[in-house]
Amino acid sequence: MTRPIKPHEVLRRVKMLVKDPPTKQPEQSIERGDVVIDPVRYTVTRPGTLVQVTFLEFRLLYFMASRPNEIRTRDRLLWAIWKEVNVKWVPSILVSAVYARNWR
Repeated sequence: MTRPIKPHEVLRRVKMLVKDPPTKQPEQSIERGDVVIDPVRYTVTRPGTLVQVTFLEFRLLYFMASRPNEIRTRDRLLWAIWKEVNVKWVPSILVSAVYARNWR
């Protein structure tokens, strides 16, 4: 976090951590139909085929597949995709919307 730190920014980040605390358990592969999503190797496979996806596409796909019956807000999706990406700028909502639209 850069300085000066704004109080509302600290509060927002704490709320996000409370809502979805970091886990230490190894993530499990997810199977949805004939698609297998492996978070350890960052791969998506269909029967006999490796599907080429970018890092951010993988993050979005894994997040959505791991919570199939959950309603997600745009802010929640943005946080899930960008939370561990080491960037100094805030990602554009439009960029993340493009990734979401491509997976629909």
